[in-house]
Amino acid sequence: MSKFLIVVDNFKVGGITTSLINFSNFLTLNGYEVEIICFESEERPQGLASSVKIKGLNRGQEIWYLNKNNMKHKKHMNLFKILILGLIKKIFNKGELWSKLCLKQNKTNPYDCAIAYRQGRTCYQYVKYAVNATCKVAFVHGELKNLNSIMKWYFLWDSFDKIACVSQAVKQQLIERFSRYQKKYVVMPNLFDVNELYKLANKKNIAPYKSFTFISVNRMEYDKGADRIIEIYDYIKKNCNVSFNWLIIGSGTLYNEIKSQIKEKDLVLLGEKRNPFPYIKNSDCFVSMSRSEAFGMAIKEAQLLGVPAIVGAYPAAREIIVDGITGKIVANDSKSIAEEMIEFLENSQVIERYKNNLLKEEYNPKVIIDKFVEECIGEKNYE
Repeated sequence: MSKFLIVVDNFKVGGITTSLINFSNFLTLNGYEVEIICFESEERPQGLASSVKIKGLNRGQEIWYLNKNNMKHKKHMNLFKILILGLIKKIFNKGELWSKLCLKQNKTNPYDCAIAYRQGRTCYQYVKYAVNATCKVAFVHGELKNLNSIMKWYFLWDSFDKIACVSQAVKQQLIERFSRYQKKYVVMPNLFDVNELYKLANKKNIAPYKSFTFISVNRMEYDKGADRIIEIYDYIKKNCNVSFNWLIIGSGTLYNEIKSQIKEKDLVLLGEKRNPFPYIKNSDCFVSMSRSEAFGMAIKEAQLLGVPAIVGAYPAAREIIVDGITGKIVANDSKSIAEEMIEFLENSQVIERYKNNLLKEEYNPKVIIDKFVEECIGEKNYE
């Protein structure tokens, strides 16, 4: 049985942690042994398979990481010691010197594959210096234009065998910018547990909406298009007489500003919901206003629940939506999104066709993950 190590800095709630849980679970379901090293917590995140082992840093590695979130729970680290070590780290934390001094590779019990699951210097350096593995993989979860710090850590890819991109679009962006790693790039999209999605979607009974219902699930931030909400809503109300509801789930820096502008009852900000799936499943159409996505997890989750999407175009959108068949990709601006929402409101046949086509789509995460494993360690586990 091949043995995998996955390295992350934390289990904070968010898309990467959700993706990590699904990725780990499917590895175990496919017969692989999985361990996770988490720098800041050994507490098992909800939904992670019990067969996945979780470990923290040893004492020497804690000194290397030296993070206040990690240290405050360690009784053996008093404040004076933390201050002294912090000063030493500040002096030596130039380039990779601190990692070379603190991280020692365990030469026994090598892993078949070690994965730095969160992109960036910290997880990459840990896998490079502290882990003994036949194959080392660095994940990239973001679009290149949003990786503002990439020039500080991309060179660490020299020490990795594979660079896993969450979409073909991200892979292509990296090929164009960092072509010398072209042979290392592989695609490993976010995975989804359909049974778990439906289980969560059925946990809460939502009363049927009287009108056609749109739903959006995103952070209330500029890059996710939250600033467009009022403009899109006003355009629809001005140009369409069909009644509708628009539910928006999420929180962020623009939340209060947008909430203060809402005067109608059919535009509803629900705030952050730990389980948004009952609301998604009970809606007619998912709307993505995001200016940028490396993949588009919320869109795919909606599709797997049978809800078609209207999406402002971004590079990876066509890896999720078959345009005009399972949903609609439009120009990424407020007017184009609003006009397509009107099209859905005024033409019920369109939405029904998309829903029927989604029912015919097959989704097999086992094939996806086994292909990834074969690309990384050469082990074939599928027909």
